[in-house]
Formats: sequence, structure tokens, C-alpha cells
Amino acid sequence: MKRGISAFMLAALLLFVPAQADAALGSETLHPGDRGEEVEELQEALQQEGFHSGKTDGVYGSVTTSSVKAFQKYEKLTADGVAGEATLEKLS
Repeated sequence: MKRGISAFMLAALLLFVPAQADAALGSETLHPGDRGEEVEELQEALQQEGFHSGKTDGVYGSVTTSSVKAFQKYEKLTADGVAGEATLEKLS
């Protein structure tokens, strides 16, 4: 009986634990010129919010910078194009 309850509790927890990608999104400041998986996660999050229509290629170029600025303006943050703590927190 205990084993059945444990499996049920594990399944219930998995429904409420945020995905690892969401946790990683807020872990470091991202700047124009950066590249990598974290930038791709940023682009995907911006795309989900309707602020990024460019490629999700992991390159923090001019399109990503413009997307970040538009999101920052919408959220009434400093629109500097840098995805810092406040920006990433709003995207999470």
C-alpha cells in the first residue's frame, strides 16, 4: 500500500514542479552577443509571450535584442535589451 501512495505522490509532484528549462532561464544575465542554450531558452520564452518572431538559434543578435526591449517596455522595465534578473523573472 505504501508503494502505491508513493507513486501517486511522485506523479502529483511532477505536475507542480516547474520544468528545468524555466529554472535555468533565470539563472544568469544574458547580453547581446551571447550565444548558447540559455539564449535559445530566452528566445523560446519571448516567442511564447509573443515578443520574438525570429529564429530560436541561440544567437543574441539584433532581433533578440529588439524582442527583449519590446518585452521590457511592455512590462515597464528598463528597456536596455539586456535580459537581466527582472526581465528573466517576468518571463519565467
